[in-house]
Amino acid sequence: MHSYTKPNIILPISLHDAIVTKLRVQPATSKLIDGVLIFEFQDGFINVEKNDSYWTGKATVTISGIDFDFSHVYYYLGEERKDVPFSKLAEDIKMNRLEIIDETYGYNQTKFSCIMFEDDEYYDVEIEIYHFQETVYHWEDPVEMERR
Repeated sequence: MHSYTKPNIILPISLHDAIVTKLRVQPATSKLIDGVLIFEFQDGFINVEKNDSYWTGKATVTISGIDFDFSHVYYYLGEERKDVPFSKLAEDIKMNRLEIIDETYGYNQTKFSCIMFEDDEYYDVEIEIYHFQETVYHWEDPVEMERR
């Protein structure tokens, strides 16, 4: 009998509770799978070092090699699921607050479960990204090293 044990991957970065303040969308050129998404976080994300963690300063997450034919953004409005383009999500982020609640990573996939806060209302947002290249995290040092 054969067996394989999948290791539990613990990333040194956590986007839980991070607020996306801007999304830059670079569509694929011609029919190539070279689209890019750049998520910006004015207040950073969590950097995990050994048994300690802290909020970084201003940060970005760049996901490239995206196949937009198999990448989706869903807004859950009541009982309705609405498929919206990434450009619509980028516009909505300019006027509202998008908070990442959960992140999932798999084979060529990144998924973010989020909440969009719009005025006094909020709704769930699911971002599914199918990509063939690495994800790059950049951040500045925090303004203060105090824990948030």
